[in-house]
Amino acid sequence: MAVKTGKAVRPFSGILRVIHRGLTPLLLVALFLPAPVRADVWSQDLLAAAQGGDADAAYELAQRVYAGQGIERDAAQAFQLAERAAGQGYAPAQNLAGFFHQHAIGTPRDLDNARGWYEKAAAQGYAPAWYNLGVLYEKGQGVAVDLRRASACYARAANSGAAASLLWIAALLETGNGVTQDIPRALEWNLVAAKVGLAEAQLGAGRLLDSDRAGARRPAQALLWFDRAAAQGNAEASYRASLLRLSGATGERQTERGIAQLRFAAEHGHTGAMLRYAQALDAGEAGAPDYARALDFYAQAADGGDPQARRVIDRLLGPAPGIDHRGDDWRSDPFR
Repeated sequence: MAVKTGKAVRPFSGILRVIHRGLTPLLLVALFLPAPVRADVWSQDLLAAAQGGDADAAYELAQRVYAGQGIERDAAQAFQLAERAAGQGYAPAQNLAGFFHQHAIGTPRDLDNARGWYEKAAAQGYAPAWYNLGVLYEKGQGVAVDLRRASACYARAANSGAAASLLWIAALLETGNGVTQDIPRALEWNLVAAKVGLAEAQLGAGRLLDSDRAGARRPAQALLWFDRAAAQGNAEASYRASLLRLSGATGERQTERGIAQLRFAAEHGHTGAMLRYAQALDAGEAGAPDYARALDFYAQAADGGDPQARRVIDRLLGPAPGIDHRGDDWRSDPFR
């Protein structure tokens, strides 16, 4: 196997490596690779470890070869490495081999083999494999559509103690950091973790649903997830929910609850909410105008670095030279 050297980069941790830590160590057997591989120093170290029987190293190297991290990208070689490590019983590699079979990466598409590898990894409690099995049953890929079984697989994925790691995978897919960017799948991963109550995943699902990045914008569904995260004290989610309610994006404008959520976010340190709540107080959206409180929230937002709030403060009080605009001098209320 000849792998051509590319530009050296920092070690690539991969999409799925983050969630195999802490699993019961697996009994490793020797892994023999054909011909020496030419690669950067990090990959050479991985290769040496893989040749010594380290399936984790072979798995990592497979991801680097697939992604072209410091090595010329070669999907066929990545598949061979992943399947060799999978053959050692290493769950992350089994899941990766299944993914390659499912998506015809480096090998012809083979949904039976994909399901087989996913099942082996899932039997070891590997959360992404449960998720990928759920996809097969939901979409009827190589099996009959079975939504009940798909839901059970998704639940196993989320309840396997890896919800936070599922959120990390979603972030990688959303940003394309080291992997192919896939916004719709990032939303799917967020939803899996959101359904077991992870507030950050609920926020992430709402954020993607409130945009057109994962298909048509769905503000009503976004609001549902923002509300669930806000109920757990997430200030960002509370702020985003308030914007949807105050804009009437889901139908009728919900001023009272929108202002309440906006106030919560502002009082819990969200800079954008401080500015918007100050505007609401200034304009009388929350009842009679309250200029003194509006000024205080403008000041807090400016203190948090919001340039619009800083301009309001400077317009009201004047940019006095020598006065620290982050201190108490510029928080004084000229209306008192």
